[in-house]
Amino acid sequence: MKTRVAVSWSGGKDSALVLDRLLRDQSYEVVALVTTFDASCRRVSAHGIPVDLIERQAHSIGVPFIRVELPINTSYEVYVRQYLEALQPVIDEGLKAVAFGGISFAQFRCRLEESFISRGVSALYPLREMPSRRLAEEFVGRGFAAVVCCVNGAFLEQRYLGRLYGWAFIEQMPARIDRCGENGEFHTFVFDGPIFHEPVQYVIGKSTYKPTMRGSPVSGHWFCEIKAKQMTAAACPLCGEDNQCGVMAGRAMCWCYTERISEDVRERVPPYARDVACVCPRCAGIERA
Repeated sequence: MKTRVAVSWSGGKDSALVLDRLLRDQSYEVVALVTTFDASCRRVSAHGIPVDLIERQAHSIGVPFIRVELPINTSYEVYVRQYLEALQPVIDEGLKAVAFGGISFAQFRCRLEESFISRGVSALYPLREMPSRRLAEEFVGRGFAAVVCCVNGAFLEQRYLGRLYGWAFIEQMPARIDRCGENGEFHTFVFDGPIFHEPVQYVIGKSTYKPTMRGSPVSGHWFCEIKAKQMTAAACPLCGEDNQCGVMAGRAMCWCYTERISEDVRERVPPYARDVACVCPRCAGIERA
C-alpha cells in the first residue's frame, strides 16, 4: 500500500524537486500541496508570490491545493496549529506524512516532527543534506523552468530579479552564493517542468525593496511582482504591455529588426514565449523618440 503524503509547497524549486521525486516513487501517493501565506497580503511570505499563482501551479500539476492562512509575524506555535488544522481533513482520510523541501534547518525539523507526531503524521525531508550543486543540476537537468522572484540584498543585487534560474544563472552567480539559495540568498517561482501539464504563464511588474526589522541580522530583500497573464503575440512576454511589434501592426518591418537586444534581456524571456512574441522597447532597454 502506498504512503499517502502531502507536500509543503512554496511554489519554488525545492518544493518542485520534492514533488517530482515523490510522484516518480511508487511508494507514495501525493494527495495535496500545502501552502502557507500571509493573510494581510495573500502572498507566500518568503517568496512574495500571490496565492492565485500558487493555485495555477496546483491546477497545472493536477494535485489538490490546501491553503494555510497565517497572521502577520506569526509565532511558531500558531504556525503549527494552523497547519495541522488545515491538514486535518486529509489526515482523517489516511495522510501519513508531509514532505518539506528544506535542505538543512535541523533545529526547525526537530520541533516540527515533534508537533506532527501527535497527529500520527511524520515529516519527510527528501533533499536533506544533499549538495546544493547536485540539486541545482538535477532541477535544471529534469527540465524545470523557474524565475528568480526575490533576492536578499546582502548577497545579490536587484538586477538578478526576474532572471531565469538555469545553467547561465547557476554559472554566473558569485562563488559565495549557494547554488540553491539555501542561505536565503534568493527564491524562485517554478512555472514549468515535468510535473506540469502546461506552463504557468506570467509577466513581471515593479520591483520593491522591503527592509527587515531593526536589529535583525538579515538584510532587506528585493521582490519583483509576478502576475499571471496569458501570452499573446502583441504583448511583451516580460511586462505584458504592448510590444509595439511592427509586423503585428501590418508593416513589413519591426523596430526590433534594426536594434540589438542584449543577451541578458533575451535570457529573461520564458521558453514558452520565445520566437512567439517580441519584448517591448522599454524592457529591451531601447530609448525611442
